[in-house]
Amino acid sequence: MKKSIKAIAKLVKDISNSNIKQQVSLLPQALEYEESGIDFLIDRLKDPELEIRAKAYELLQHNQSQKVQQAIAPGLLFNPGDKIFHIRKSTMWFNDSWYSLKQPSNIDQARHLVTHNDYINQSFKIISFDQAAYVITFTPYFINYQQAKLAAASLHNKKISKKSITEFGLIDDSEIIKQWCDRYQITKEVNNFQKESNSEDYIDWFTVESYLKSSQDLDLLNQLWQDLVGKFAFIGKIIFDKTTYLSIDPYYSQIFGFEDIYTDVHYLGQYEYEYKLSLSLEKTEINYLLTALNSSQLEIRTLAYQLLKGINLDKAQQAINQGVKLNSGDKIYSVYQAGICYSDEFFHVLWDYVDYPEQLRYQLEENNIRERGEQSQRIYCYTDKQKAEAEAEALHRQLIKQTKISFEWRKENPDFDPQKWCVDNNFPYKSEWDNLSNYQIVWAIKNIIWMDDELSNSFRRSRYIYHPKHIDTWFDDNQIEYDHNLDNWKNYAKLIDYLDLPENIELLSKFWKDGTGHFAFVKEEIVLQKVYIKIGEELHSQAGASNLFAVSEEYREAAGNLLVELLENDKTQTESKSKSRKILQDLDWDEIPF
Repeated sequence: MKKSIKAIAKLVKDISNSNIKQQVSLLPQALEYEESGIDFLIDRLKDPELEIRAKAYELLQHNQSQKVQQAIAPGLLFNPGDKIFHIRKSTMWFNDSWYSLKQPSNIDQARHLVTHNDYINQSFKIISFDQAAYVITFTPYFINYQQAKLAAASLHNKKISKKSITEFGLIDDSEIIKQWCDRYQITKEVNNFQKESNSEDYIDWFTVESYLKSSQDLDLLNQLWQDLVGKFAFIGKIIFDKTTYLSIDPYYSQIFGFEDIYTDVHYLGQYEYEYKLSLSLEKTEINYLLTALNSSQLEIRTLAYQLLKGINLDKAQQAINQGVKLNSGDKIYSVYQAGICYSDEFFHVLWDYVDYPEQLRYQLEENNIRERGEQSQRIYCYTDKQKAEAEAEALHRQLIKQTKISFEWRKENPDFDPQKWCVDNNFPYKSEWDNLSNYQIVWAIKNIIWMDDELSNSFRRSRYIYHPKHIDTWFDDNQIEYDHNLDNWKNYAKLIDYLDLPENIELLSKFWKDGTGHFAFVKEEIVLQKVYIKIGEELHSQAGASNLFAVSEEYREAAGNLLVELLENDKTQTESKSKSRKILQDLDWDEIPF
């Protein structure tokens, strides 16, 4: 259902009354308002705040319409004074005996922006700038300073895990070592470690480093390196002094988009990537991912969850054992398997939609013994719409190959008007039909014309877009040759044999969707309460599988009216009424009956 102009106006107002961080988090909602939302995002490409322009630019990259592509063709706008951040690596020098770190100077900053001609044969990420091309070397850029800080800390900690501080020519002054240990309150622990390790009587820097590594105190190990040797990575800053447009690769907008968490990036599609996690991922990086599991942003929690799934360590696996955390208000994409029930004509039909109030009614009943086979069931949930749609299509194809149930193949014409058909076909329309429903009028007409083949054929073709008795329509729409030497049913049988060939599974899938419905479909939903879900895995054994843990945006009003109805019904049992009042309170319902 299209969102109204009034609804987009409310979003615009919410954004205008929010701080920059809140505005960035609200911008994706604009995509729900079709053309109005797209126009709003295009306007944001000129916003005074860089973070808002960047988010709008990122969201619009997924839209291939001519209007959007023209809007983003120049690139992301940078105004004078705008800043981007990058990681500046220290250079490691060495002489015959020791290594040393050369910290990057401000002069080195200019080396991060170079012309395309300098790097034309190198594998750097290229960013176009007017007629020239610019490249950010070392790591991707960051518009957000905190992300740059996270990337720098990750790079530094990974480097110190591979090097020993003793390689940097430190003087083992026992007094200085004791002062450092005293400052950080680890003197006793280092002494005990030195005795247990059967090393020399004196304590050197190697002993301190070994203790910190054995205790996995990476924060203090990091501090030791910074105090004695220096940092392996710093944050560099580039300030634009003139209006500039940069064409940004979507890769740069990834939350963990820096080289030391991903060792390789493979393009799977226009905006899809496959991330290969480094086998040498150290504890510091894992700690960052563990922290990200509780981020306020669902996409960050999901990414951290997916990365931790590939780490074969108890700490990582325990953290994701329950699944990814979904908070109240999170938007997910659920894959439903359609329910199956009988039609009035004794054929099976697909219940390919979700009746949330009916599911809520079932949940509130005392015994829950009613037959629910006709209800669509949530099978998977995803945070990515494209992945959900791909899984729904795979499930649909699997089920159409397995089904042995008899379905009526037909697609009704939503614009069919029985009174207009009577006028167009010179058929007498009876005045008493005015008090009947369209469905009742159809049956009245069918009972009259069933012996007239010409009228029956016209009536059927008007009522249905697709029907097995005029299968030639589907042949034409899908560029399949209809054999006029065969009758309709032989063409139908021939088509079924053709669609059953393995190479025609895509066409078979469409055949079912056109004439029968979807065996699996995707619903965009809002999470009601905190729950842990293993994304992309079957929900039958997970929390929330049988509970109403996610609903459509329109759920509140429909659910509220149902709950009020139950409360006002004398036959509703006490426990159900108690549950109903609690849910109405959660819905912030204005008037709750006693």
